[in-house]
Amino acid sequence: MTKKRLLLLPLALLAIVAIAFAIISRQGKPQAQPGVELLENGGFDQTSGEWLPQGCLPDAYMSYSDLSSFDLVPGRSGQAAQITNHSMNDARYRQTVQVSPDTLYRFSGYIRADARGGLGANLSVADVYIFSVPVFQTQGEWEYIALYGRTGKQQHEVTLFAR
Repeated sequence: MTKKRLLLLPLALLAIVAIAFAIISRQGKPQAQPGVELLENGGFDQTSGEWLPQGCLPDAYMSYSDLSSFDLVPGRSGQAAQITNHSMNDARYRQTVQVSPDTLYRFSGYIRADARGGLGANLSVADVYIFSVPVFQTQGEWEYIALYGRTGKQQHEVTLFAR
């Protein structure tokens, strides 16, 4: 055998071992089911007695009623949750959902925004400083945005914000 063939054999064996390890390590890990809606009332079709989307709670950094308002309005298809900040405030709808550990998820939706300053309209996750791309002006049109994230090895729930 030549030196070239002797060098290729260990490299080929190393590649086979690496591929086998990758396949084995992925087996048994929970997987999110594509297309399954985890949010309760993700389309805002059901309302509470206070005319708020059922399953979503209004939340804000400063919860004074004159700083922010939360409403349901006609949406892209059906209803939409609307947040109006009358002054600078981190107002959002929040919902906690059950998840599988160590699993990749997509949180997505359509946003129509007329924001000035701050972080704009976005999707985010509680307790971590991560946001979707901020949306400031959509000129009355609906814009699709998404936020991807992997849950922790022991994580079984996540709180999501629509801001």
